Amino acid sequence: MSFKKKSLKSYLLRVVGVGSSRGVAICKDLGFTPTSTLAAFKNAQKVKLQSFVQDSEVFPLKEELFSSVKNRILLLMRIKCYKGTRHHRSLPVRGQRTHTNAKAAKKLNRTRILF
Repeated sequence: MSFKKKSLKSYLLRVVGVGSSRGVAICKDLGFTPTSTLAAFKNAQKVKLQSFVQDSEVFPLKEELFSSVKNRILLLMRIKCYKGTRHHRSLPVRGQRTHTNAKAAKKLNRTRILF
């Protein structure tokens, strides 16, 4: 399916940091219907949508989002709380079983952030 046939809401879901409720809110703010397709938009409307998503200071996107998550993890590690030590040791953080099933977390968390 071409991206021009998809709804505006599904198109906005491809942006990192925009979920379904935030996509609907963006459509409401700009006066678009979430079910309208991108092919029906004029160039001025496309530019308006793109500039709103890129220049919006209301919510973080991409690099800002990733850096804020990284800073929160570093803070947990710096104050040496339980979640921070689990991050540091590359173990599951949210209470998962580690006796047999910690392989995925150990593989995914190989890059350690030293503090």
